[in-house]
Order: sequence, then structure tokens, then C-alpha cells
Amino acid sequence: FVGEQIDRQQIIESRNTVDVSAYARIGEFTGTVRVQNLGDTSYPIRAGVMSPGRVVSLQLTGNWD
Repeated sequence: FVGEQIDRQQIIESRNTVDVSAYARIGEFTGTVRVQNLGDTSYPIRAGVMSPGRVVSLQLTGNWD
């Protein structure tokens, strides 16, 4: 949840989005999947700038010796 904001003397309405993430150990690595704005809702993040919509990212981390 992000509350109402003011940007460049314009009111940016409050909004709700759903973000999810999951991770799993894969041998010596850890894989993470994140989804931001699961519902793909379009909303202004600043005056005249719209959100990018749904963002999916994948991360693989590990240690190399």
C-alpha cells in the first residue's frame, strides 16, 4: 500500500499492489523468483509517469571458491 502523495502540485492517488517472491536451494546455489505488481495494475508513480506494470525477476546466487 502506498498512500496519497503530492508530486509537482498534483495529487497521486493511493494504490495497492501484490508482490510475491519465492526461493529454493539448488545444490550449492539459491534461486529466487520475484514478481512485483502481480495484477499488472497501471498506476502513476509520479506526475505524468506510469508504472512499468508487472515485473518478473530471477536471481541465482552462490559461492565460488
